[in-house]
Amino acid sequence: MSKEKIESGKKMTAEVAAIVRQLPDQEVGELLGTGAMDDLLKAILDPKKVREYPSIAEFLLANKTRASLLALLRHAITRNYSFKAGQSGKEGFVSPHFAQWFADGVMFLEGQEPFAGLIGLYLNREARYATAARDARGGEELGPRDFEFVTIEDLKARIRPVPLTNQ
Repeated sequence: MSKEKIESGKKMTAEVAAIVRQLPDQEVGELLGTGAMDDLLKAILDPKKVREYPSIAEFLLANKTRASLLALLRHAITRNYSFKAGQSGKEGFVSPHFAQWFADGVMFLEGQEPFAGLIGLYLNREARYATAARDARGGEELGPRDFEFVTIEDLKARIRPVPLTNQ
C-alpha cells in the first residue's frame, strides 16, 4: 500500500509542477497562495503536534525525515532565491519579501544576508526603502500604511548617527 501511495504522490507532484510551470504569475498565487501552501507544509510536519511529545527534541527525532525535508526546503530557497547583487565594491543579497502590498510594484529585502535587511519597494522603475510611518508595538500586525517608502539617499540621511553629547 505504501509503495502505491508513494508512486501516486510522485505522479501527482509531477502533475502539479507541470501546472505551476504553465500558469501565469498571478494564477500561481491563486493556486498556492490561498492556504494550499500552509496545508502542504503542515502535512509534511504539523507544528501543533509538538505538544504531543515530552520535548521538541523528541518531536524532531520522531519526525526526523519530515523535519529534514522542511529544513532542506528552507536551505534550497535561501540558496537559490536570494540573488547576489552589488554596487561600488559592496556585495549583498536581494530576496523576495513575503508581503506584496502593491499591485504595480514588488517588495523585496536587501541586505548582507539572504532574506534579511531593508524592506524595499520597486515601483515605477525606482527602488525605495521602508521607514516607519508610526510607532508600533512588538507583535503588532503591520501593513502598507505603517511604512513610508523613501529613496536610498533620503534613507541614508535619516539614519545618520546621532552625535553623542557629554552631560
